[in-house]
Amino acid sequence: MVIRMSDDMTMDPTEYGNYMLTTTDNPWSPFTHFNEWYAFDTAKGYNTCAYIARLIGTLDPEMDDYTNDYIMDAAIDEILDYNLTGNYKLVSRNDYDD
Repeated sequence: MVIRMSDDMTMDPTEYGNYMLTTTDNPWSPFTHFNEWYAFDTAKGYNTCAYIARLIGTLDPEMDDYTNDYIMDAAIDEILDYNLTGNYKLVSRNDYDD
């Protein structure tokens, strides 16, 4: 999961990985406690990683990382735009006191 980008793709590629998708009720940092974050996410039935995977399908290993990241960002944008459960949000490393 990577930083949300605008439609014009002007995001600095060095910013990738600084933001992740999570839910408002998940107390774990997906950056530093991914296993705990993932366990909480799946126990609640959100299955955020699988949700993103369903939206992006299969990323092409022949495409460059920038294009693959853009496709993933588009999926994350769609999740945030629709926010069907009302509790998805983007977080940065700075949002956690680790």
